[in-house]
Amino acid sequence: MEEVHSSSSSDDSESSVESGTQSESQESGDDVILEEELLFPVMNLIMNGQRLHRVHNFLEIANAKMSRIVRRVVNWLVTLTPEVIKWPEGNQINKESVAFEALSGIRGCIGAIDGSHIPINQPENGRPYFNRKQAYSINLQGVVGSDLKFINIYCGDPGSYHDVRVLRRSDMYAAVEANIERYFPNQTFLLGDKAYNGVGKKWIVCPFKENGQLTDGQIDFNFRISQTRVVVERAFGILKGRFRRLQKIQLQDMEFTVKIVVACCVLHNICMDNGDNGEEMYEDDAGMDHNGVSEDEETERERVRQTTDRREQLFRRMLY
Repeated sequence: MEEVHSSSSSDDSESSVESGTQSESQESGDDVILEEELLFPVMNLIMNGQRLHRVHNFLEIANAKMSRIVRRVVNWLVTLTPEVIKWPEGNQINKESVAFEALSGIRGCIGAIDGSHIPINQPENGRPYFNRKQAYSINLQGVVGSDLKFINIYCGDPGSYHDVRVLRRSDMYAAVEANIERYFPNQTFLLGDKAYNGVGKKWIVCPFKENGQLTDGQIDFNFRISQTRVVVERAFGILKGRFRRLQKIQLQDMEFTVKIVVACCVLHNICMDNGDNGEEMYEDDAGMDHNGVSEDEETERERVRQTTDRREQLFRRMLY
């Protein structure tokens, strides 16, 4: 049965992280042996944002060799993506639904979706990467479970892309739209913010639009959504607090930049699995918020209209 795979993108194509990693890990040249004592400084490079030259000077290793070691470690971490970042299946879906309902009373939710900007240096083709915050970035789309672990990621689209465009370009969107019941059985769904109004309308539930005329029930509904989907905001905050390299990746190699982000997401889940929840490392991601803006007012109205039925079903189910 087809699975939802976490993936990365480039300007010209969308390819799975796995295939990109395999080709690079088999490149010719010195066969670098990863000794245990080298793993810590490489991890320190990712977590603390140290410059490469500081690490290789400390270890008295040639810069080129240190660079190869870093790439080998990152590529190896990326190969772990299918094992570590996994979509819930079977009984896990029910467990997620129960856990999310315990947060704020919303039944049927199995995850929360959002996007975050990863700041980068100005690339050669810089314009698409220049986001509405007047900075260069790539998009990281994440779906997060009740335990703050990523269950799906998609990374690499330029920072100027709207959340909806990023979602539609992801492997997850194509797989789910082709077989919704496979990934969202029994009318389960994801929670998204207002940027996702109308996209994935059968499996993403968004808040009611704030128009000054919401009923008390609708206001309460919006509050519950906000209280529930905070998991994805906290996951991004912990990710960037733990791996400070993500606060700005200063590389010109876009493919490897994306792999660093994916590797950090893999490490985030591994840390969570081993009891290190990283709460003390949390940093508010609001400075690079990712709600996006509507592509145009007509499109926004159409999205809201399309979303109404699914949202109303959930709203009424909560009330009665």
